Amino acid sequence: AATGVHAGGIATNTTKAKCATCGTSYGKYVATVYYKNTGSWSAVSTWMWNKNNTSTNYTGGTWPGKAMTKVSGTTDWYMITIESTSAMSNLTLLFNNNNNGKQSSDLTYDANNQYWAYGGCHNTMEKANAAVSNALYMKPNISSWKQNNERYAAYFFGNGDTWVNMYDFDGDGTFECQKPTDKTYTSVIFCRMSGTSTANNWNNKWDQTVDITLSSSYNMYTISSTKTDGKNKVTSSKK
Repeated sequence: AATGVHAGGIATNTTKAKCATCGTSYGKYVATVYYKNTGSWSAVSTWMWNKNNTSTNYTGGTWPGKAMTKVSGTTDWYMITIESTSAMSNLTLLFNNNNNGKQSSDLTYDANNQYWAYGGCHNTMEKANAAVSNALYMKPNISSWKQNNERYAAYFFGNGDTWVNMYDFDGDGTFECQKPTDKTYTSVIFCRMSGTSTANNWNNKWDQTVDITLSSSYNMYTISSTKTDGKNKVTSSKK
């Protein structure tokens, strides 16, 4: 048998792998990420850097970063593994459509949750897929809802009630959230909220839609200029 050859162990962005035989740390630091291409980008790249030292870049230092590879046997999953001889501390990343105008927000790398889908990270591809299937989308398609000083939230009700923030994760003008699973909510109201406050309540609401009955037949809601009792109607469709 060969001597002096280390094997086994798992490397992360901040720790090297430990040899299963002798316990010696060896090799490089490693960061692997997966991205579910729900926006049907023709190509996916990732840009990784140290958020506390932006001059330290782990994807070549030239925008848009490194191209991701489609995962075999899937239709929309992409992955990449980055290796470094030094620890990749404070690792931050974003995904983009290979410098064609679309990108995610800045994301914090989590070695235990490497599957990015629908704006969040998950510890399995199955959980990430479930998050996407549980997503609701809202397109504020009228000027009165797009004044650049607002944010958006969804109010779920019927069998309890709760607020959920909405985000445009890939810059396409469509805002997204996950339908909560703690209770079986029956309805939702999309709201244009005050951009000067992070609190979700009716006092911070600037505009709202009519009550919308949740249905598995629809997950995309486009805001209409038509109103009922001062509340915007929506056009429902399936994304």
